[in-house]
Amino acid sequence: MFNDLIDFFKFQSKGIEHYIKYSTSLIFFIVIVLEIPFTYFSEGYESSTTSDLAINLLIAIPSVLFEALFFVYWLGRKDKKYSFLTVLNFTAMLTISASIPLIAWEAISPNVDSSSWGSIIAALIFVIYIFYLMVANMSVATGVSKKYALGGFLVIIGLLQIPTQLLIL
Repeated sequence: MFNDLIDFFKFQSKGIEHYIKYSTSLIFFIVIVLEIPFTYFSEGYESSTTSDLAINLLIAIPSVLFEALFFVYWLGRKDKKYSFLTVLNFTAMLTISASIPLIAWEAISPNVDSSSWGSIIAALIFVIYIFYLMVANMSVATGVSKKYALGGFLVIIGLLQIPTQLLIL
């Protein structure tokens, strides 16, 4: 699994069926465990760390499930027929690979002057890298174009990420 995550960072994912060999419960356990350092390092929703962790978990788990369900449909539009479990394992692995640089940024960002151009550019680079990591690996693993994968992630952001964050605020 570690080597597959490294491949994600290098935009060299394998075919989507490759990731079905991993236990879904193990992948979700890792997703849950990664929420702990993310919650600790992020400033959160101006409440206690415990409630922030609960909120993050209530967002993370359904988000991965919804993304997998959406991508079964989205990829099916291009005659890429995958089972829900196959797409679920892959999207959960994508979530893990995207979480690692995000946690790294959350860990170093308090030590950087947030109003400086350098920190703004660094934050933008992290966001672009994470987004490209997800799009490029989805494209490579499923054989769809990067443009089509990008469209899918933009729909996910519009349907899931933005409304969820607005509800929390």
